[in-house]
Amino acid sequence: IPMPDQPDPAHDTEKADNAVDGLIWTMYGSEQLSTPLPWFDKNKKVRTLARFPHFDYLAPAYFHTKNEKYARTIVRHIEDFIANAPIEKAENVTVQTDYRSNPWNWVLLLWRIGRWIDALAYLQHSPSLNDSTYLKTLDHLWKEVDWLVPRMHLGLHNGTLGNIRAILYAGLTFPEAKNGAFWQNEGLSTFKGFLNSYFYPGEVSVELALGYSAAVLGQCLTIFAGLPDTLTSGLRAPLEKLVDGHFGL
Repeated sequence: IPMPDQPDPAHDTEKADNAVDGLIWTMYGSEQLSTPLPWFDKNKKVRTLARFPHFDYLAPAYFHTKNEKYARTIVRHIEDFIANAPIEKAENVTVQTDYRSNPWNWVLLLWRIGRWIDALAYLQHSPSLNDSTYLKTLDHLWKEVDWLVPRMHLGLHNGTLGNIRAILYAGLTFPEAKNGAFWQNEGLSTFKGFLNSYFYPGEVSVELALGYSAAVLGQCLTIFAGLPDTLTSGLRAPLEKLVDGHFGL
């Protein structure tokens, strides 16, 4: 969730106001949700609820207005998820188990990790996020990252890349975490392996689909741009060749 440079008094808060009242909008539609939120309900219309898509407009609304109702909604939904989807429940699922009833499916988890990290940054000065809830959120978030690390490789497709990005983001954001350095090392190692196996050297992906290959390369470049210089050794040259190859084609 990109952090704006400065507050905008004219910022549109309509979707955020809806979310406060339980109406969640996503790219797939909207749904009025009850409390507790239906994390494990296959029949919910907003099937990507466990991605926390509404944080994309709740967090900026708080930034622009400093209205605590947006912060309270973010905190309430994080607490609700932790209470109803403890990490222990993930022992009985995999990253491929049906995402409609499994909030640890890869299409949900990698987005949730990133959005929770960003939401905590938005709320770092909010009185609605007390120390106890902050620490509880970190504990759950870090356990989810730990759970994802050994399951991040899904084969040669963008799901693996999304998992890599989430794990590296967590490791770089929380170097103080017990396994922070491990997350960085595992994410970086898997990223290098992905580059070496997904793309022909200096050419397109092994899937031989130029448009999709370019989109995946764009994700790779985004990951690279977010790395500190100390972690980019051996990555720039092959990425430059891939960019040149794609432009040539």
